[in-house]
Amino acid sequence: MYEGQGTKRFGFLLYMGIANKGKRITTLTSWRLQVVTSHGESPQLKPLTIPEPMLISDSVGKKFAQVLGVRGQYFLGETTVRPGESISGFVYYVYEYWGDKEFGPKITNDKIHVTFRVQDVFRKKKKVKIQTSEKPLSEIERIIPEIATIN
Repeated sequence: MYEGQGTKRFGFLLYMGIANKGKRITTLTSWRLQVVTSHGESPQLKPLTIPEPMLISDSVGKKFAQVLGVRGQYFLGETTVRPGESISGFVYYVYEYWGDKEFGPKITNDKIHVTFRVQDVFRKKKKVKIQTSEKPLSEIERIIPEIATIN
C-alpha cells in the first residue's frame, strides 16, 4: 500500500530462443522486455536473476532449465552465439506499479502484448512481439518456488 493506493505486480516468465543468422560470432549484451501501459507509456524492463527452474515430467523426472545469461549450478550462463547456432533460456521480468489500472499493462482479451528486445556486442538490435497469458502463481511456484519473493 502506498499513499492509500494498492501496489500491483506483474511477473513475466518467458522461455526465449535466440539464433545467430549472421556470419560472425556475437555476444548478447542486453535482453529487455517492453510493456505497453493502458495510458500509452512503454517502459523497458531489465531481467531479474532467478534460480534455474526445475521442470518435472513423468518420463524424465526432474530436469533443470537454463536461465538466459545467468551462471547457475547446472549451466554456465553463456551469451556468446556462433553463426548458425542458437541459445535459449528462461528470462524473468517484474512490472510493478501503484494507483489506477491505467498505470498497469494494457490487457486485451486476457492477453498482455509485450516486445522482447535483444542487443549484441556490435550494437545490432532485434525485437519480437509476444502475446503473454496469465498463469496461476502456484503453477509457476512448482518450477521456481521462490518466484514471489524475487524483485
